[in-house]
Amino acid sequence: MGAYNDQLIDENQEAAKQVVIDAGCEVYEPSAEELKAFQDAVQIVYDQCVEEGIMTAEELQEMLEMKGSLPESLQVSCNVLTRPASAWDQSFTISAGSMQGVRENMLAASSEGVVGLVSHVETATSTVELLTSDTLVNDIAISIPLEDGTTVEGILQSYDARKQAYRVSLFNNEAVITSGQKVSTSGKGGNYPSGIFVGTVTESVVNDDAIISTIYVKPVANISSFSYVTVIGREDSK
Repeated sequence: MGAYNDQLIDENQEAAKQVVIDAGCEVYEPSAEELKAFQDAVQIVYDQCVEEGIMTAEELQEMLEMKGSLPESLQVSCNVLTRPASAWDQSFTISAGSMQGVRENMLAASSEGVVGLVSHVETATSTVELLTSDTLVNDIAISIPLEDGTTVEGILQSYDARKQAYRVSLFNNEAVITSGQKVSTSGKGGNYPSGIFVGTVTESVVNDDAIISTIYVKPVANISSFSYVTVIGREDSK
């Protein structure tokens, strides 16, 4: 905060001291250690506020960029109103509802990608079920681009808390999927378009006897902490 703010603190202390003296009360003189501890605490709070302000600005900028990449979709930007600590990985409430065009089964995306699915809609608020929820009702249709220009499709069915990854079933058990490949919505099924980032492949389970193979997908990086979301649906869902 610098010498200027230290000077302001000193001036405010002197002004406050004079008010107390004028009122006929005894003035408490804090020790140098107490003053230093107070100034350090103020500095910490100040630094946190600056950092949070920068993070919020970056989050909003990234959401703007994502919005521009999906011009043919219905999008509603809103705040996260509540996310109870007791259900942190289950659901949260947003500041948009039917009045703003939100419908059930639309996707909710943070600045980095999909985080949940709208499960309940009120007039001005909605509940979003996180993809990490252990009660996810609807599957998410996904696709993965391959090197030969084709895609393999599948269904995000659940979240494996032990692996900290989504469990995804693929319709093509012969497709070669490797760690690090990007997974997005396919737009086939559900009330949302294709091309919204879901996560990154971390593991592929090979089973020669299965018609459907399984992969595990790491969620978007900020799924545990975000202040804003964009609710995304098909343009024809208006």
